[in-house]
Amino acid sequence: MKRFYPIHTWMAALLFACILLFSTCKNENPASQQTIESSDLTGEELAKVRCASCHAFPSPSQLDKNSWEKGVLPQMAYRFGIYPNNERATLIEKGIGGQLIEKAKIFPKTQTMSLEDFEKIKQYYVEHAPEKLLLEHVEKREETDLFQIINIKERFDPPMGTMIQSFPERNRIIYSDAKSDYSSIEILDNQFKLIQTLAVPKPISDIHFSGDTLVATAMGQFFPHDAPSGSILKIFQAQGAEEYSGFFSELKNLQRPVCTAFADLNQDEQEDMVICEYGNQTGNLTWYENTGNRQYKRHVLLNQPGASKAIIHDFNQDGLADIMALMSQGDEGIDMYLNLGKGQFSRQQLLRFSPLYGSVTFYLEDVNQDGHPDILYVNGDNADYSIVDKPYHGAHIYLNNGNNEFSEEFFYPLPGAYDARLRDFDGDGDLDMAAISFFPKDNQPENGFVYLENISPEKNGFTFKAFSVPGTAQGRWIKMDVNDIDGDGQMDITLLSFTGIQLAHDKAGQYKKWTKTSPSILHLRNMSQRKR
Repeated sequence: MKRFYPIHTWMAALLFACILLFSTCKNENPASQQTIESSDLTGEELAKVRCASCHAFPSPSQLDKNSWEKGVLPQMAYRFGIYPNNERATLIEKGIGGQLIEKAKIFPKTQTMSLEDFEKIKQYYVEHAPEKLLLEHVEKREETDLFQIINIKERFDPPMGTMIQSFPERNRIIYSDAKSDYSSIEILDNQFKLIQTLAVPKPISDIHFSGDTLVATAMGQFFPHDAPSGSILKIFQAQGAEEYSGFFSELKNLQRPVCTAFADLNQDEQEDMVICEYGNQTGNLTWYENTGNRQYKRHVLLNQPGASKAIIHDFNQDGLADIMALMSQGDEGIDMYLNLGKGQFSRQQLLRFSPLYGSVTFYLEDVNQDGHPDILYVNGDNADYSIVDKPYHGAHIYLNNGNNEFSEEFFYPLPGAYDARLRDFDGDGDLDMAAISFFPKDNQPENGFVYLENISPEKNGFTFKAFSVPGTAQGRWIKMDVNDIDGDGQMDITLLSFTGIQLAHDKAGQYKKWTKTSPSILHLRNMSQRKR
């Protein structure tokens, strides 16, 4: 039930190359099928014991019959050492990444479940799954003129954006684009004029300012992989110059890092790093202790792939920096790591999601203004083994009861959701929402962006009305940045496009249209102040 995504966050789950690899390559099977004694358990009982040993138990109702039978269950068989067509060698990448997969024993060389028991599990899921997932019917959304579309001239052909972040205090917008032979960092001013293009050897997934230095998280390779080829780059300016002139690796040998957070975690007055090493089949959530003189000591918080995003915050108000992290790629959920002092942490599982959820990102926001951070969680990664529109994809709000216990208060269904933000976009004092879908429902571009105006009579209510914004259907949006880059006090939105991956079941040819016409970035200027 693994998915290929990372980005994000982030990103590299996007790619169907691995799906093609699984379906087309064949090799010798070093393990012969063994005769293992079957149990007396039913298929449902076996599923709840064996499947739930690795992740939250997925109900048969969460997928259609075909996706279970043809997509997910064959992949699950590999985890029990069952390789019907001698596929094992094709599942393991070459080089050091493959060595890490073998060391972790991801794909057993010998069977760990009888064929009879696996068939029971398979029969249970297929028999109890619906023929088709039912999605909530969405009426055609009204259009809003709250935003003015600003088309940006700078464009890659095709757009393959990997990150976008604004820095209004520096009048800068920075985004990155990945190519087959190189990647780049594009630096724009607050009028979207290109200031500098900086070539970098690896795709960038995250970026921060440290003084005048840019600290960039480089994934290593864009495609799903386990090789420790990622790094943290420091991009510097020559003395007296405004442009960036070069970079060096602050950290190397990272497993496909997608997010980096910075704080003093062990109270030694040195800035440490929490790095989400998403990986693919293997990976880690790690923190790197700054020991001075550009030296770091590695500490593993969780030895598991799919670390997507980390946020540092003092959740229990004891003066120590705690960590909240989103895990995807199978065993999905949001964890808290309470800082016990002296570099020690205690893990608490706050929320756990089905492995079919496709977790992408999350944010902290005091939604009900009670002084406690709540969670905005987004799930919609659909580059996995069940590429169908899913009714549980979308944006979720989990409220904090004050004891860091979270319960879902609001859900907006949006198949393929990849990002969402809560802001007072219309200036009426409550929180509205903007959301994007990278895998829009029915592959329709008009389902790729939605603006949700909060129309609740209560200030902290959750009644929204959905609108479309004319002009946003021209791109396939993978990232969204909310900013006040023009300094007028209104929150604008900048969208980042990625069209480098073919859409599944793209009968309408939307992929080709996006590839030819989609801008790399699109800016939505907030016009609410001017409409009063």
